[in-house]
Amino acid sequence: MNYYRGLVRVFDGISERPDGGRDRSVFAEGLRSVSYERHVVFFARIAAADNEPVILRIVHQRRNLPALSYFEGIDG
Repeated sequence: MNYYRGLVRVFDGISERPDGGRDRSVFAEGLRSVSYERHVVFFARIAAADNEPVILRIVHQRRNLPALSYFEGIDG
């Protein structure tokens, strides 16, 4: 399976289970994540999107995660 198709499967899984994945509310309320190969997909339910899950960021696993700002301008 190519990398793109794998990411699409991750996105489908988030859509099917928007409260799944790892709780990352230590960074921002409602933030969750799912790992895919060497990347971490961050998502949250966003009020402006009818409380549907929205992919906020995809980062390499080696990134300094606490240094990131996950909700840049997204108030929901």
